[in-house]
Amino acid sequence: MKRSLIAVSTLLFVCSMDLLAQAPVPAKDPRLGLWKLNLAKSKFANPAPNVRVASYVARADGFTV
Repeated sequence: MKRSLIAVSTLLFVCSMDLLAQAPVPAKDPRLGLWKLNLAKSKFANPAPNVRVASYVARADGFTV
């Protein structure tokens, strides 16, 4: 009796961990945020811009602005 209780408990624990591992997690979009151009790492034809800053924000309707 005790052995079967341990086996069933272990099986339920493993199954529940398996289901939790498969639960989808909303991923953060890596494009979102404030982006600043690094002129030292960029290659431009003349004339290079002085400063370039871009901001990307997720809207409620699913689009990125």
